Amino acid sequence: HDELYQLADRIQQNIDGTLSDLPNEFLTEWSSFLDKHGYDGEDQLFISSPRYQDSPVLLLTRLRQNSGIGIKDPADIHHEQVLKRRQVMNQQLETALAQRFTRPFRPSRIRQRNAVLEHTMWIRNAPKLHIAKVIGVLREAVLHVEKD
Repeated sequence: HDELYQLADRIQQNIDGTLSDLPNEFLTEWSSFLDKHGYDGEDQLFISSPRYQDSPVLLLTRLRQNSGIGIKDPADIHHEQVLKRRQVMNQQLETALAQRFTRPFRPSRIRQRNAVLEHTMWIRNAPKLHIAKVIGVLREAVLHVEKD
């Protein structure tokens, strides 16, 4: 991990202006990402867990883990999961239609449930992200008080 610590230090020196060997566009995007998502990190629902803004090495480690040969684009993974979910939903509907007189699930109820799921599945992670932001702000305040 020494090279990641060196890279994090190099990025910070470029941001601080003591070095100028990285593209400004990268530094702007890096800073913007940390401003928007610096509250995130491993186990972000625990106030004791370090955040990307605490240690950018955590972010660099995550980037390293999610790049390289054989690593799928998250957008592709999402697309595959949506297709799989829709296939399962369609199979459940087909089963209900084929057995509508012997099964307790009416096709109309399955269609209704599928429509609700189609329009709400994207929000399933949203509450956790909001809670993680709040906990990140609390962590920052606690660290500030501890520092003083």
